[in-house]
Amino acid sequence: MPIVFLIGAGRSGTTLLYKTLSLHQNVAYLSNYHNKYPHTILASGIERVFRRYPGIKLKSWFKDDGSAYFNRARELYIKAIPQPAECESVYQRCGVPITPADRQDVSAQSRECLRRTFREIFRYTGGAVLLSKRTANNRRIGFLQSIFPEAKFVHLVRDGRGVAYSLLRVNWWADHILFWSGMTPSQMLAQGEDAIDLAARNWVEEMKYIEQGLAGVAATKVCELRYEDFLAHPHAQLDSLLRFMGVEPSTDTHYRASVDALMLKPEKVKWMTAWTDEQKARVLSIQKDTLARTGYL
Repeated sequence: MPIVFLIGAGRSGTTLLYKTLSLHQNVAYLSNYHNKYPHTILASGIERVFRRYPGIKLKSWFKDDGSAYFNRARELYIKAIPQPAECESVYQRCGVPITPADRQDVSAQSRECLRRTFREIFRYTGGAVLLSKRTANNRRIGFLQSIFPEAKFVHLVRDGRGVAYSLLRVNWWADHILFWSGMTPSQMLAQGEDAIDLAARNWVEEMKYIEQGLAGVAATKVCELRYEDFLAHPHAQLDSLLRFMGVEPSTDTHYRASVDALMLKPEKVKWMTAWTDEQKARVLSIQKDTLARTGYL
């Protein structure tokens, strides 16, 4: 079963990349239907119907400016169209913990359940490869590799300062339970912590798990991509990425036009002007080692 797991720290652009790759007709994905109905193949059949209609996907998955996030209610007919989703319910149904203690921290029944579920999704959605993106999988890499030894991993990396700045601007961050503390930022702020420090450290903690997990994966099965390079040269990066996944980009003649419609371009480095020198220094003191290892220093 050709399967690819897309991993990366939250707010690194993984949702945008997930949706952009899934525009290709030969890339199958876990959809919001799988998330709601993880036990039925009907979800896969619905996705298969829309697989060859990139125009409909674009209208449903992206805003007019190319953003992969909707901050408003979507029309009912658009909501009915399957779109790539993280689908934690698929993992929950099989009894997979958010953070397995080790590769064997799940029963044989749960492991077989997950493999069987992914196999059925892949079979009924069609496509040449199954792509899955779930932020919690940053902490499941070794576990997933033990269940799917044939799996490949795409790691999307973004400058940790940009990630921290982005985290502080999303409405779910304040009440999001941080896996490395067991508390929400709101709770930690009440104890005297600093908001920017928490956002900066969250990237470091996520990258730590990703690095540890990928250390046990063969280099031939890992492709690392910078978010900044993806925005600057989308076609070149996507073509290379699809071939790594086992998909020939040219087999979907509408794919290039679909990517063009997103109008991807480099983003302004907002944290540089938004943060004070003191704030920049604090973030750097937290992220320095990880930024250096990932080539951002």
